[in-house]
Amino acid sequence: MSIFDFLSKAFGPKDVPLVPTMPEAPKQAELPANSAPIVKVSKDDVSIFPERSPQALGGKAFLESIKDLGILRRDQLIRDEIINGNVPSFMRKMVEVQVEDLTLYCTPDYLCIGSDDDFVSVPMSYDHASIIAKTLKCHLPTRKMVDKIFAASKQHLPPQPLPPTADMPTTGYVLHQNELIEAKKAQYGYKNGVLLAGHKKDIVISAKYPFNPGKEAIYGWHQLNGMPIQPLSFAHDTHYLDYSHGARLILDSVKINGAWYPTKDVLTMPALCHYLSDEGPVNM
Repeated sequence: MSIFDFLSKAFGPKDVPLVPTMPEAPKQAELPANSAPIVKVSKDDVSIFPERSPQALGGKAFLESIKDLGILRRDQLIRDEIINGNVPSFMRKMVEVQVEDLTLYCTPDYLCIGSDDDFVSVPMSYDHASIIAKTLKCHLPTRKMVDKIFAASKQHLPPQPLPPTADMPTTGYVLHQNELIEAKKAQYGYKNGVLLAGHKKDIVISAKYPFNPGKEAIYGWHQLNGMPIQPLSFAHDTHYLDYSHGARLILDSVKINGAWYPTKDVLTMPALCHYLSDEGPVNM
């Protein structure tokens, strides 16, 4: 039994199956004629962030400077810092994840802000995570991509839930969970820049967005045994965030048999979407 079959049987919500809703297409399925490959680059060149300014604040220093602002304003300012390149150097090289004969590229960790010596993993709302992704020529993952990234990662962190209170979106909660994550990484001897998974719920894209207007989809928080705590959920509005949410960026192009193609074409084609989606075609 595959991990996805097992996840579906054990944890899949009844209205959103974890197994693919469409049969797998033959490998010879082709992209549309207008899906010309983008310029080829080597995997060592796959970087999305602009250069970090020497004047940029470290993660804790920046969050301290905006701690008295409202959550939505804080989210907006964090968005702008990331778009302008205030991220540590280990986040700059995307890592590859193999899905059959397709290769996708993702950030090694969830979005964080600051320098190599002072960085904080920051939660994002769907609204601002989507803006970051689009600006940097990326997108958010699907549920299947989250599962594939977890399976490909050799560095897994267990979820570390905090008490569910009204303070979950606050800077204090964000900094506290960041400390827990960094302590666990040190305990396990994990290195920054190597694919890391399990320690956040992912903000995801989904085929069910059209049926859930104004809502964001979250999924994941995989335990060490591979079981996600969070099934696909549309419980929150698109501007909601709390300490447990994370945004991982996926390059908006994938490599198939050595050639690059727009991810949106793969996701929307019934014959190819099974590579990246377990819900059938997904419109980005």
